[in-house]
Amino acid sequence: MSMIDITCRSVLIAGLLTVSACTTGYHERTALGELTFVKQGGYSVTELSPNYYLVDYEASAHNPFDRNRTFVLYRCATLALEQGVAGFELDFDVRPLSPPRGMTKPLYGTRVRLVAAPTAGRDLAYDASSVEKQLRPVIEQYR
Repeated sequence: MSMIDITCRSVLIAGLLTVSACTTGYHERTALGELTFVKQGGYSVTELSPNYYLVDYEASAHNPFDRNRTFVLYRCATLALEQGVAGFELDFDVRPLSPPRGMTKPLYGTRVRLVAAPTAGRDLAYDASSVEKQLRPVIEQYR
């Protein structure tokens, strides 16, 4: 292998590592992540009132919208299952949110209501177990 081949491969590997470091994987946002040089982002859940939550995801500018939406929906599903309910309903579809002061990465989220069973025929009503099962293989790619 020539020196040029080695240099080209090194540049390619460095470029791939840079791109992968720029995307945000699926994980909880933590205070430690906010203190590091490269802020890690991640999901956050805020209880607004009984059975109502704000689920958001602080993402890299390199994450495509569909991936961020998947991360939020998956967290809604796992939250419902953790709370022992079968469904969840969104007040509005996942969308960009105004980030709080000091947050530099894009923020996506929705308000979610946990329900015993999703309302049949209602838009944005989901069976938590089905969503979790469907999205789990996608999420595993980004852990």
